[in-house]
Amino acid sequence: MENSDRYSFYIFYPKETGGQDGIISLHYLKDNIKINSNVDTLNYFNKNEQSDLNFISTKIRNFISKEQIKILNKNKQTLNSIIITSPHSLCFRNSFDRNCDEISNFASSSLSKFLKKNNLKVFEFQANEYRFVLDLNRMESRSSLYRQNLTKTMNKINNFILLDIHSFPPDSEWGNSEITILDNIPGTDYGKHLFDSLISSNVDTLYLFGGDSNDIVTEARTNFKMKAILIEFNERLQESRINEINRIIYENWLKIYLKLME
Repeated sequence: MENSDRYSFYIFYPKETGGQDGIISLHYLKDNIKINSNVDTLNYFNKNEQSDLNFISTKIRNFISKEQIKILNKNKQTLNSIIITSPHSLCFRNSFDRNCDEISNFASSSLSKFLKKNNLKVFEFQANEYRFVLDLNRMESRSSLYRQNLTKTMNKINNFILLDIHSFPPDSEWGNSEITILDNIPGTDYGKHLFDSLISSNVDTLYLFGGDSNDIVTEARTNFKMKAILIEFNERLQESRINEINRIIYENWLKIYLKLME
C-alpha cells in the first residue's frame, strides 16, 4: 500500500450531514479501493477522475454539499514538479578514456537553475557512482541508493515530469545534432512535440527511439504513469548555447505540458 500511496486528502464535514466532526484521510492507489471508514457514504475513490471534487465518489457528492467539503492536501508536492536525473554525470578524471557523459552535469544543473527561477519545484539527481562501476540507468541498479532515493521521490510526488539528461561526444553517430531525443518505442506525443519545439527554434535535433534499457524513463512511465523523456546534449556545445537550449525547452515545450497537468 505504501508504494501506491501517492495522493492523500483530508475531507472535513460536520455532524449535521450525518458524518462525524474531524478528518477522514483518503489515499489514492493505483486501483480503486474501498475507503477504510465507518461512514457508509465514503464509498470509492475513482482513479480516473481529474478534478479534486470528482475524486470524491458520487454518493459523497450527493450527500455532502460542495460548501461543506474542503479538500486539503497531505504531504502533497506542487503539480509543477520536475525530476531531473543525470545518471552518467560522475566523471573519473584520471583516465584517457571517456567514462561519463562529460557535460551532463552542467546541462542538468543549468536546466535545474532555470526552472527554479521560474518557480518550479525541481528534484535533481546527479550520479553518485561511476558508470563503469554501476550504470545507474539500468534495471540492475534499482537496488542502489541512487535509484532507491529516486523511486521514493517519484512515489512521494503526486504528479511530475521526468527529464533524464545525458550527453554524447561530437564524433558519435549523432554528432551533427545539438540535441538528440530518445523516446521509448513507439514514441509519445510529448516527445514528438519536444522535437518540433526545438526544430522550430533552430536547434539541430534528432528524434530517435530508445529502448526499455533506459531504465529511469522506463520506471517513471511504467510504474508511475508519468511523462518522462531522455535528452542528450552534444558535448561540443558551449555553455551559453546549453543555457539557451534549456530556455527553449522550458518556454516552448515544458511550460505547455505543466499547464495541461494542472
